[in-house]
Amino acid sequence: TGIIARTTLTPTDRLLHVMPLHHTNGVNNQLIAPLIAGASIALVERFQADAIEDQIGEYRATYMTGVPTMYSRTLPHLHDRDARRSLRFLRCGSAPITVGLHRQIEEAFGVPLVVSYGLSEATCTSTMKPPGARRLGSVGTALPDQDVRLFKAATLEPVPPGEEGEVCISGPCVMSSSVEPLSEQSVRDGWLRTGDLGRFDADDYLFITGRIKDVIIRGGENLSPLLIEDAVSRHPAVRFCCVVGGPHPDLGEVPVAFVVLRDGQTLHPADLVPFVAQRLPRIYRPDIRLVATLPETSMGKIDRRAVRDTLLTD
Repeated sequence: TGIIARTTLTPTDRLLHVMPLHHTNGVNNQLIAPLIAGASIALVERFQADAIEDQIGEYRATYMTGVPTMYSRTLPHLHDRDARRSLRFLRCGSAPITVGLHRQIEEAFGVPLVVSYGLSEATCTSTMKPPGARRLGSVGTALPDQDVRLFKAATLEPVPPGEEGEVCISGPCVMSSSVEPLSEQSVRDGWLRTGDLGRFDADDYLFITGRIKDVIIRGGENLSPLLIEDAVSRHPAVRFCCVVGGPHPDLGEVPVAFVVLRDGQTLHPADLVPFVAQRLPRIYRPDIRLVATLPETSMGKIDRRAVRDTLLTD
Protein backbone atom coordinates (compact mmCIF):
# COMPACT_ATOMS: atom_id res chain seq x y z
CA THR A 1 0.00 0.00 0.00
CA GLY A 2 2.95 2.32 0.53
CA ILE A 3 3.89 2.02 -3.15
CA ILE A 4 0.29 2.66 -4.19
CA ALA A 5 0.07 5.76 -2.01
CA ARG A 6 3.37 7.21 -3.22
CA THR A 7 2.45 6.74 -6.88
CA THR A 8 -1.27 7.53 -6.38
CA LEU A 9 -2.28 4.46 -8.39
CA THR A 10 -5.98 4.15 -9.26
CA PRO A 11 -8.12 1.82 -11.42
CA THR A 12 -7.64 4.26 -14.31
CA ASP A 13 -3.91 3.55 -14.49
CA ARG A 14 -2.25 1.10 -16.84
CA LEU A 15 1.32 -0.15 -16.47
CA LEU A 16 3.53 -0.95 -19.44
CA HIS A 17 5.36 -3.97 -17.97
CA VAL A 18 8.80 -4.41 -19.56
CA MET A 19 10.78 -5.90 -16.65
CA PRO A 20 11.66 -9.60 -16.14
CA LEU A 21 9.01 -11.51 -14.20
CA HIS A 22 11.66 -13.51 -12.35
CA HIS A 23 12.82 -10.34 -10.56
CA THR A 24 11.22 -8.99 -7.38
CA ASN A 25 10.64 -5.62 -9.05
CA GLY A 26 8.73 -7.26 -11.87
CA VAL A 27 6.46 -9.03 -9.36
CA ASN A 28 5.97 -6.85 -6.27
CA ASN A 29 6.05 -3.44 -7.91
CA GLN A 30 4.58 -4.34 -11.26
CA LEU A 31 2.07 -7.12 -10.65
CA ILE A 32 0.97 -7.02 -7.01
CA ALA A 33 0.86 -3.23 -6.53
CA PRO A 34 -1.14 -2.31 -9.66
CA LEU A 35 -3.54 -5.22 -9.24
CA ILE A 36 -4.28 -4.30 -5.62
CA ALA A 37 -4.95 -0.74 -6.82
CA GLY A 38 -7.32 -2.06 -9.50
CA ALA A 39 -5.06 -0.85 -12.31
CA SER A 40 -4.45 -2.82 -15.50
CA ILE A 41 -1.19 -4.20 -16.90
CA ALA A 42 0.08 -4.37 -20.47
CA LEU A 43 2.58 -7.24 -20.31
CA VAL A 44 4.98 -7.21 -23.27
CA GLU A 45 7.25 -10.11 -24.16
CA ARG A 46 10.51 -8.29 -23.53
CA PHE A 47 12.07 -4.86 -23.38
CA GLN A 48 12.85 -3.29 -26.77
CA ALA A 49 14.11 0.28 -26.65
CA ASP A 50 12.88 1.16 -30.14
CA ALA A 51 9.37 -0.17 -29.38
CA ILE A 52 8.64 1.65 -26.11
CA GLU A 53 7.09 4.76 -27.62
CA ASP A 54 4.75 2.75 -29.88
CA GLN A 55 3.81 0.44 -26.99
CA ILE A 56 2.93 3.39 -24.75
CA GLY A 57 0.65 4.69 -27.47
CA GLU A 58 -0.86 1.30 -28.36
CA TYR A 59 -1.74 0.34 -24.78
CA ARG A 60 -2.38 3.91 -23.54
CA ALA A 61 -0.04 3.26 -20.65
CA THR A 62 -0.07 5.79 -17.82
CA TYR A 63 3.28 4.66 -16.39
CA MET A 64 6.16 2.25 -16.77
CA THR A 65 9.12 1.12 -14.69
CA GLY A 66 12.68 0.53 -15.85
CA VAL A 67 16.30 0.50 -14.77
CA PRO A 68 18.56 3.41 -15.82
CA THR A 69 20.09 1.59 -18.81
CA MET A 70 16.63 0.84 -20.21
CA TYR A 71 15.70 4.51 -20.19
CA SER A 72 19.05 5.58 -21.59
CA ARG A 73 18.62 3.19 -24.51
CA THR A 74 15.08 4.39 -25.12
CA LEU A 75 15.86 8.12 -25.28
CA PRO A 76 17.21 8.13 -28.87
CA HIS A 77 13.98 6.47 -30.06
CA LEU A 78 11.55 9.09 -28.73
CA HIS A 79 10.16 11.14 -31.61
CA ASP A 80 6.41 11.58 -31.09
CA ARG A 81 5.33 13.28 -27.85
CA ASP A 82 1.68 12.85 -28.85
CA ALA A 83 2.13 9.05 -28.82
CA ARG A 84 3.09 9.34 -25.15
CA ARG A 85 0.26 11.66 -24.09
CA SER A 86 -1.28 8.98 -21.82
CA LEU A 87 1.81 8.88 -19.57
CA ARG A 88 1.60 10.59 -16.20
CA PHE A 89 4.83 9.37 -14.58
CA LEU A 90 7.77 6.96 -14.85
CA ARG A 91 9.41 4.82 -12.18
CA CYS A 92 13.07 3.87 -11.83
CA GLY A 93 14.79 1.51 -9.44
CA SER A 94 17.00 -1.59 -9.06
CA ALA A 95 20.17 0.37 -9.91
CA PRO A 96 21.62 3.84 -9.17
CA ILE A 97 20.75 6.68 -11.53
CA THR A 98 22.83 9.80 -12.07
CA VAL A 99 21.34 13.27 -11.71
CA GLY A 100 22.22 13.98 -15.34
CA LEU A 101 20.33 10.96 -16.68
CA HIS A 102 17.40 11.71 -14.38
CA ARG A 103 17.07 15.16 -15.95
CA GLN A 104 17.42 13.81 -19.49
CA ILE A 105 14.65 11.24 -18.94
CA GLU A 106 12.20 13.78 -17.54
CA GLU A 107 12.95 16.26 -20.31
CA ALA A 108 12.58 13.66 -23.07
CA PHE A 109 9.43 11.95 -21.76
CA GLY A 110 7.85 15.11 -20.38
CA VAL A 111 6.67 13.48 -17.13
CA PRO A 112 8.13 13.07 -13.61
CA LEU A 113 10.51 10.19 -12.87
CA VAL A 114 9.87 8.61 -9.46
CA VAL A 115 12.99 6.94 -8.03
CA SER A 116 12.87 4.26 -5.35
CA TYR A 117 15.26 2.00 -3.45
CA GLY A 118 15.08 -1.46 -1.95
CA LEU A 119 16.26 -5.05 -1.98
CA SER A 120 14.66 -8.41 -2.66
CA GLU A 121 15.37 -9.32 0.98
CA ALA A 122 13.10 -6.44 2.06
CA THR A 123 10.33 -7.17 -0.47
CA CYS A 124 11.73 -4.84 -3.10
CA THR A 125 10.90 -1.26 -2.10
CA SER A 126 11.81 0.49 1.15
CA THR A 127 12.10 4.15 0.13
CA MET A 128 10.46 6.24 -2.57
CA LYS A 129 10.16 9.89 -3.44
CA PRO A 130 6.96 11.43 -2.03
CA PRO A 131 4.46 12.73 -4.65
CA GLY A 132 5.39 16.19 -5.86
CA ALA A 133 8.39 16.42 -3.51
CA ARG A 134 11.32 14.96 -5.39
CA ARG A 135 14.98 15.71 -4.69
CA LEU A 136 17.38 14.93 -7.49
CA GLY A 137 20.00 12.43 -6.41
CA SER A 138 17.81 11.06 -3.61
CA VAL A 139 15.86 7.79 -3.47
CA GLY A 140 13.20 9.41 -1.30
CA THR A 141 11.99 8.73 2.22
CA ALA A 142 11.09 5.48 3.97
CA LEU A 143 7.72 3.88 3.21
CA PRO A 144 5.27 3.21 6.07
CA ASP A 145 6.24 0.20 8.25
CA GLN A 146 9.81 0.32 6.93
CA ASP A 147 12.48 1.43 9.38
CA VAL A 148 15.53 2.61 7.44
CA ARG A 149 18.63 3.69 9.39
CA LEU A 150 22.35 4.24 8.90
CA PHE A 151 24.77 2.30 11.09
CA LYS A 152 28.52 2.20 11.35
CA ALA A 153 30.02 -0.81 9.56
CA ALA A 154 29.50 -4.16 11.34
CA THR A 155 27.73 -2.47 14.29
CA LEU A 156 24.29 -1.26 15.34
CA GLU A 157 25.74 2.13 16.28
CA PRO A 158 23.93 4.96 14.44
CA VAL A 159 26.08 7.41 12.50
CA PRO A 160 25.83 11.13 13.38
CA PRO A 161 23.25 13.17 11.39
CA GLY A 162 24.40 13.97 7.87
CA GLU A 163 27.22 11.41 7.87
CA GLU A 164 27.60 8.34 5.68
CA GLY A 165 26.79 4.87 7.00
CA GLU A 166 25.58 1.43 5.95
CA VAL A 167 21.89 1.39 4.99
CA CYS A 168 20.03 -1.04 7.26
CA ILE A 169 16.34 -1.95 7.05
CA SER A 170 13.94 -3.42 9.60
CA GLY A 171 10.23 -4.16 9.59
CA PRO A 172 7.66 -6.78 8.62
CA CYS A 173 8.78 -6.76 4.98
CA VAL A 174 12.31 -7.94 5.80
CA MET A 175 13.11 -11.65 5.49
CA SER A 176 13.77 -13.45 8.77
CA SER A 177 16.90 -15.31 7.66
CA SER A 178 18.61 -16.99 4.71
CA VAL A 179 20.42 -20.23 3.91
CA GLU A 180 23.82 -18.60 4.40
CA PRO A 181 26.06 -19.68 7.29
CA LEU A 182 25.34 -17.78 10.52
CA SER A 183 28.51 -15.70 10.16
CA GLU A 184 27.40 -14.53 6.71
CA GLN A 185 23.75 -13.75 7.51
CA SER A 186 22.70 -10.35 6.16
CA VAL A 187 19.87 -10.10 8.72
CA ARG A 188 21.20 -9.65 12.23
CA ASP A 189 19.20 -8.66 15.30
CA GLY A 190 16.23 -7.88 13.05
CA TRP A 191 18.19 -5.55 10.75
CA LEU A 192 18.95 -6.24 7.11
CA ARG A 193 22.48 -5.04 6.41
CA THR A 194 22.23 -4.02 2.76
CA GLY A 195 25.92 -3.41 2.06
CA ASP A 196 24.91 -0.06 0.56
CA LEU A 197 26.32 3.24 1.80
CA GLY A 198 24.12 6.28 2.20
CA ARG A 199 23.35 9.47 4.06
CA PHE A 200 20.18 11.26 5.14
CA ASP A 201 19.57 14.96 4.66
CA ALA A 202 17.80 17.12 7.24
CA ASP A 203 14.37 16.03 5.91
CA ASP A 204 15.12 12.28 6.02
CA TYR A 205 15.63 11.93 2.27
CA LEU A 206 18.05 9.07 1.63
CA PHE A 207 20.98 9.46 -0.76
CA ILE A 208 22.77 6.26 -1.81
CA THR A 209 26.50 6.98 -2.02
CA GLY A 210 27.91 3.59 -2.98
CA ARG A 211 28.52 -0.02 -2.02
CA ILE A 212 30.83 -1.00 0.83
CA LYS A 213 32.54 -3.57 -1.41
CA ASP A 214 32.84 -1.08 -4.30
CA VAL A 215 34.60 1.66 -2.33
CA ILE A 216 37.96 2.50 -3.94
CA ILE A 217 40.76 2.88 -1.40
CA ARG A 218 43.32 5.24 -2.95
CA GLY A 219 46.34 5.74 -0.72
CA GLY A 220 44.17 5.29 2.37
CA GLU A 221 41.37 7.58 1.12
CA ASN A 222 37.92 6.03 0.56
CA LEU A 223 36.43 7.12 -2.79
CA SER A 224 32.85 6.59 -3.94
CA PRO A 225 32.54 5.26 -7.52
CA LEU A 226 29.02 6.72 -7.76
CA LEU A 227 30.30 10.21 -7.08
CA ILE A 228 32.81 9.91 -9.91
CA GLU A 229 30.27 8.33 -12.27
CA ASP A 230 27.87 11.21 -11.66
CA ALA A 231 30.57 13.77 -12.51
CA VAL A 232 31.66 11.97 -15.70
CA SER A 233 28.06 11.35 -16.83
CA ARG A 234 27.29 15.05 -16.78
CA HIS A 235 29.39 15.51 -19.94
CA PRO A 236 26.95 15.78 -22.88
CA ALA A 237 28.92 13.25 -24.96
CA VAL A 238 28.77 10.50 -22.33
CA ARG A 239 26.06 7.85 -22.48
CA PHE A 240 27.21 5.34 -19.83
CA CYS A 241 29.96 5.33 -17.24
CA CYS A 242 31.17 2.69 -14.79
CA VAL A 243 33.97 3.41 -12.31
CA VAL A 244 35.94 0.67 -10.58
CA GLY A 245 39.18 0.45 -8.64
CA GLY A 246 42.26 -0.46 -10.65
CA PRO A 247 45.51 -1.73 -9.12
CA HIS A 248 48.32 0.79 -8.59
CA PRO A 249 51.88 -0.02 -7.42
CA ASP A 250 52.09 2.96 -5.05
CA LEU A 251 48.54 3.97 -4.11
CA GLY A 252 47.05 0.47 -3.98
CA GLU A 253 43.99 1.43 -6.02
CA VAL A 254 43.02 4.27 -8.34
CA PRO A 255 39.65 5.01 -9.96
CA VAL A 256 39.25 3.86 -13.57
CA ALA A 257 36.25 5.10 -15.56
CA PHE A 258 34.96 2.98 -18.44
CA VAL A 259 32.98 5.35 -20.67
CA VAL A 260 30.53 4.70 -23.52
CA LEU A 261 29.87 7.73 -25.73
CA ARG A 262 26.55 8.69 -27.24
CA ASP A 263 25.93 7.77 -30.87
CA GLY A 264 27.71 10.15 -33.23
CA GLN A 265 29.85 11.70 -30.50
CA THR A 266 33.66 11.78 -30.54
CA LEU A 267 35.83 12.59 -27.54
CA HIS A 268 39.42 12.05 -26.48
CA PRO A 269 39.86 10.67 -22.94
CA ALA A 270 42.05 13.67 -22.09
CA ASP A 271 39.09 15.97 -22.79
CA LEU A 272 37.19 14.51 -19.85
CA VAL A 273 39.96 15.15 -17.32
CA PRO A 274 39.43 18.95 -16.96
CA PHE A 275 35.67 18.41 -17.05
CA VAL A 276 35.85 16.12 -14.01
CA ALA A 277 38.46 18.38 -12.35
CA GLN A 278 35.89 21.19 -12.25
CA ARG A 279 33.59 19.02 -10.15
CA LEU A 280 35.74 16.83 -7.91
CA PRO A 281 39.02 17.05 -5.93
CA ARG A 282 42.20 15.73 -7.51
CA ILE A 283 42.16 12.34 -5.76
CA TYR A 284 38.83 11.51 -7.43
CA ARG A 285 40.00 12.09 -10.99
CA PRO A 286 39.89 8.76 -12.82
CA ASP A 287 41.86 7.15 -15.58
CA ILE A 288 39.47 7.34 -18.57
CA ARG A 289 38.95 4.39 -20.91
CA LEU A 290 36.58 4.68 -23.86
CA VAL A 291 34.74 1.45 -24.69
CA ALA A 292 32.03 0.52 -27.19
CA THR A 293 29.81 -1.26 -24.64
CA LEU A 294 29.65 -2.22 -20.99
CA PRO A 295 28.75 -5.72 -19.75
CA GLU A 296 25.28 -6.08 -18.27
CA THR A 297 23.40 -8.45 -15.99
CA SER A 298 20.19 -10.20 -17.04
CA MET A 299 18.29 -7.28 -15.44
CA GLY A 300 19.96 -4.72 -17.71
CA LYS A 301 22.16 -3.31 -14.95
CA ILE A 302 25.82 -2.56 -15.64
CA ASP A 303 27.82 -5.53 -14.35
CA ARG A 304 30.42 -3.79 -12.18
CA ARG A 305 32.16 -7.05 -11.30
CA ALA A 306 32.64 -7.95 -14.96
CA VAL A 307 34.00 -4.45 -15.64
CA ARG A 308 36.45 -4.85 -12.77
CA ASP A 309 37.52 -8.25 -14.11
CA THR A 310 38.63 -6.65 -17.38
CA LEU A 311 41.29 -4.74 -15.44
CA LEU A 312 42.64 -7.97 -14.01
CA THR A 313 43.01 -9.49 -17.48
CA ASP A 314 44.70 -6.47 -19.10
